[in-house]
Amino acid sequence: MPIPSTPKSFRELVLLAKAEATYGDDAAPNGTNALRCYDVQVRPLQADKKTRSFIQSYLGARPSLLTMKRTEISFKVELCGAGTAGSLPPYHDLLLSCALASTQVAATANATIAATATYGTGHNGRLTYTRTTPYADILARTVTGTCTTAGGSGVARFTLAAPAIAHLPAFSATNVLLTDATPVNLPGGAVITPTVGTSFSVGDTFLIALQPAEARYQRTSDRANHGSVSLYLTVDDERHKIIGGRGTVKMVFGVNEFPYLEFAMTGYFVAPENVSAPTGDFSDWTDPAHINATDSFLWVAGKQVVANNAELDLANSYALKERIGRRGVRVNDWATKFTSVIEATDLADLDLYAIANARTRIAASFLHGVAAGNAIFFDLAAMQIDAPAPQEDESDYMLSITGDVLPVTGDDELRICIR
Repeated sequence: MPIPSTPKSFRELVLLAKAEATYGDDAAPNGTNALRCYDVQVRPLQADKKTRSFIQSYLGARPSLLTMKRTEISFKVELCGAGTAGSLPPYHDLLLSCALASTQVAATANATIAATATYGTGHNGRLTYTRTTPYADILARTVTGTCTTAGGSGVARFTLAAPAIAHLPAFSATNVLLTDATPVNLPGGAVITPTVGTSFSVGDTFLIALQPAEARYQRTSDRANHGSVSLYLTVDDERHKIIGGRGTVKMVFGVNEFPYLEFAMTGYFVAPENVSAPTGDFSDWTDPAHINATDSFLWVAGKQVVANNAELDLANSYALKERIGRRGVRVNDWATKFTSVIEATDLADLDLYAIANARTRIAASFLHGVAAGNAIFFDLAAMQIDAPAPQEDESDYMLSITGDVLPVTGDDELRICIR
């Protein structure tokens, strides 16, 4: 008589992840820690097989033991904003487990407007100000004030300007009177209330930096403080725990596709168990915006370029290591890569062959999303590209570029900003 067919469903998956307060201590994630993810691949009980090669008086296989027991998992997570600029995104804990450290810039005036202005060389005019209303745009800008009428409070007049960038138009305000205790409007809704100190002369300049509210992620070489996560994967009613999880991540942006984070992680193996599947709470997740011509921007060596895609691969080297008295998954090193396929640029405007040949270090940055709360930005401080590879895309001349993302003074090679 046939066995009744009641297979478990691999379509009924829930993946939870939560930061561990102490490495290797089960953080016990629940439904509020559910990940909006897909393409989940899990490999429980990966291990090193040690054969017991003792002699015996007959032929045949020898028994073995398993050491370095671990579970490996990979998955893709929708790359979305935090919903509110300056808040942490729902995949925050995962990023920390990939050798990143975080900084929050709150959506307040004191956090988004520089505390003091800087001045042109030899210019004597000075002002102080209180920061009244926060900056609300999603790209950093610098406002330049140029004195057009000399004098002090209630007399000095200025032109305030900031150049256009990406989707943000140029800002210009002329004949702006600086009067003590009277608010002055800056780009992005920012407002300062100035007090004029030393009087200004015609041509004197001051600069005020404006910083978006964001959750910012940067490298950290401090292995003792690398984050880790506990992951629970439930397949139907079978739960696999992965404790002490660390790994690597790739950011993928492809035109007309939704952006995603591709994680690969390793953690301690825990024997699976039967449980009731948790209900995922995805209220912290926003809908991702697809990559398109109007909401996505790529700059290479200071030039905005047209591209099919952009990928930033942290390329962490990580492994489970065990010694007498200690074990853990460690991120040992990294070799971050950037790749993109772009429309070939005019050599007079951007000669990527010359840049590759001279081993020149160039900057690159990428923005996706134009609304605060659902914008993703990254920039790379110093990148050396390999020789561009020509290719065709529907008769268009394209270049595939790959770059090694290099640190400048250490842990400063990249910034990932959720705005």
